[in-house]
Amino acid sequence: LALAAVVLNKKPASPWGKTLERAVSLSPTIFPIAFAAITGRFFRIVGLFLAQRGARLGTLERLIGSQSLFAALERQFRLRGSYILGLSIILTWALSPLGGQSALRLLNTKPRFSTTNTTINYLPIEASYQTYLSTESGLQSNWPLFSSLYMTALTTARPLNDSTEDLFGNVRIPGLDVAGLNGNWATIDYSSQVDYTSLLGIAITGLPETGNATFSIRSRYFEIACSDLTYLTSTFNFFPGTGNATSGSGLSFAIEPVFRGDTPQLNFTLTSLSSAALTAGTSASCSLQSRDVESQIACSERQCRVNALRLSPVPASTWWKSEPNGPGNALTYLPYATVGSVHHGSVMGSSLTEQFLSSPSSDFQPNKFVNLSLTPIRDFEKRLEVVFNTFWQSTYWTDALAGNTSAGLHAGQWNSTTADTSQVHGLEYIPSGIFATLLVLISLFLLAEAVLGAVLIRLTIAPDILGYVASCARDSVFFEGAGGGSG
Repeated sequence: LALAAVVLNKKPASPWGKTLERAVSLSPTIFPIAFAAITGRFFRIVGLFLAQRGARLGTLERLIGSQSLFAALERQFRLRGSYILGLSIILTWALSPLGGQSALRLLNTKPRFSTTNTTINYLPIEASYQTYLSTESGLQSNWPLFSSLYMTALTTARPLNDSTEDLFGNVRIPGLDVAGLNGNWATIDYSSQVDYTSLLGIAITGLPETGNATFSIRSRYFEIACSDLTYLTSTFNFFPGTGNATSGSGLSFAIEPVFRGDTPQLNFTLTSLSSAALTAGTSASCSLQSRDVESQIACSERQCRVNALRLSPVPASTWWKSEPNGPGNALTYLPYATVGSVHHGSVMGSSLTEQFLSSPSSDFQPNKFVNLSLTPIRDFEKRLEVVFNTFWQSTYWTDALAGNTSAGLHAGQWNSTTADTSQVHGLEYIPSGIFATLLVLISLFLLAEAVLGAVLIRLTIAPDILGYVASCARDSVFFEGAGGGSG
């Protein structure tokens, strides 16, 4: 049985293998029976052979009476002494359950994989150049499309907080702490909290329906750093030229970008009201710059996650020249993206964005104000980073991001990469080397017992009278038997 299992190593499932599996399933029942038949008789033959040549009664009692593991234990405790012989008999009988269980665990199966290379397409960094925020007409005509996507991502953030994919199945990119990395890969530790850069992921097409795939992609996110978070307690102007919060501008939350010139960094000021009286709020001074990263992605059955990150070895493009209006417009219009940024009569409250900045697990209650100055500044800038990247991603290729990756969509514009894929093609047999070795050794031990027993029985001329009731009664004075015979 063990040798047959070894022959099937890494062979595909077959009718012969199924037959062997059925035999293996019966082995825990058959093996102990065969073991008891051979070993029990062997001990009787050894006992009779020794009795013929003269042996101690204790030795004969152990050999003849040890017809099972528990009988061997009982004889050892009752007779004591002869510990080497007793222990040898006990260990011999202990091989019976060990052999049966080894046979049961002899043969396993696992998926049979075939490895190939395939082309994977993913959303390119350059897709952001097509943002709806580049022009006034694009902003107005597409506002319902991307603002609804942004709000959906925001309000479903809590159940997907630790998910490696967004609600559309796009793979999310974790943040990269660049300190000390020097371009080396940083492994993502999913046993602890993972901070993602966005509630939305990178759209990917061409994944196999089944099996595994590993590949690398390049992507960009914007990193935000804030220098202060100040609580304002008096009536204040939001920004020059935008009116006063108490004079009917309708704003409870606003962001003003600062002209940056020819630099990759964009500075901005964020202001948020924290009371319906319009006399208190929070002001934050922050900066934004891009971060291009390369991600190692592993997928199993179309479920993907980033396993490692590093700074992109390809120099980042001068995005502030290629898309001069996009990020600035995104900052300006971000406060308008969620309900609550404009009050109606006496009804007013913090927007969904502000409530998320206060707490990502917010229940998003209407007519509720939050005080952002109470948020630790490092938590605030991380949440603002997530909010901005989510809003920014929602403003381009929205159809692909929302799951429409059908053939022909944005044809010729996707980035491509080669993925190592492995797919399941049935099952293959994997014998256990340890249990196969144990089963072979125990089987050889049984064979040795059988051969040695056959030799000893040929060398024994004494009649086998040990252990029978009739033998005990033959010479008893209390038994009236027929004269001249034993029966």
